[in-house]
Amino acid sequence: MTPASAISEKLQVPDAPAGALIARISEGGTPMTVGNSVELHAAAVGHLFLGVNQAQKSDCSFVVKVQITHFQAVAPEPAQKANVKDQLSSAAKVWLQGQFGKSSPANNSNAVTSNASTGTAAATSSGLKLPTVVLDADLRKNIDGLPRRVHDHLGNPGDMVNFVIVGAEDRAKAALDAANWHLADVDSKKAGLNAIVNTYQKKDYPKTIEYYEKAAKFAPNSDEPYYYIALSKWQNKDAEGAVGAFAKVVVLSKNFAKKAQEYLEQLYKPLHNNTLDGLDQVLAKARAELGISG
Repeated sequence: MTPASAISEKLQVPDAPAGALIARISEGGTPMTVGNSVELHAAAVGHLFLGVNQAQKSDCSFVVKVQITHFQAVAPEPAQKANVKDQLSSAAKVWLQGQFGKSSPANNSNAVTSNASTGTAAATSSGLKLPTVVLDADLRKNIDGLPRRVHDHLGNPGDMVNFVIVGAEDRAKAALDAANWHLADVDSKKAGLNAIVNTYQKKDYPKTIEYYEKAAKFAPNSDEPYYYIALSKWQNKDAEGAVGAFAKVVVLSKNFAKKAQEYLEQLYKPLHNNTLDGLDQVLAKARAELGISG
């Protein structure tokens, strides 16, 4: 006969009697005794596994009554609820004032407040505390005069003014650069050119040529479109086309002229027996196409 101790060691729950109801609240969890009844707490959604405490495989023939109760979170204290409600109400008022341009002296929506006489923390009537910064009168006036929302040249509403940085300009710029924040292009023409430069940097040369040819029509006196057209054509193995575009950059005599002259000669020589013969005619043609006299 098998000793009782040996049989108990083979049971899934050795400390529980053989035949007792056992349970697991996860597939890989440790079995625990249920017996006549037990209260189990599950911290996460999962499966409840029930079985009989026996050494051999169960045939799963038993009847069990299970009652599942969902956990109820403890309600916050009334004082806490009221505090959160006041803060949300204050935040909503500030947002609405910004959206519709409304404000009142009693509840100023500026995030920076001043109390030069005492330096104590300021608070709105709703209980929302705001940071205190002691500012001189002129700076205070300038900050109070800032619009809550910016507009474009047509008067269309733009971004909200979310915060103001008070400090030296170089230090403010350094902080923004460190956070990878950069000044937006206020000029639409410059913004368009910068977008095309990004296309060139992605090595999409046909698109770069297409975009810069359009840009050149709107800015015929700018050398940047012709410079990147030339570079893109060079990358696309169109040496003759690159020569013509570089020539326009040279005759415009602006920011890219020096580099364009170097590239122009570098491209032109192999196409003309390693000489610069006839280059003056190429430059004359570029002047004529751009409408430049001389």
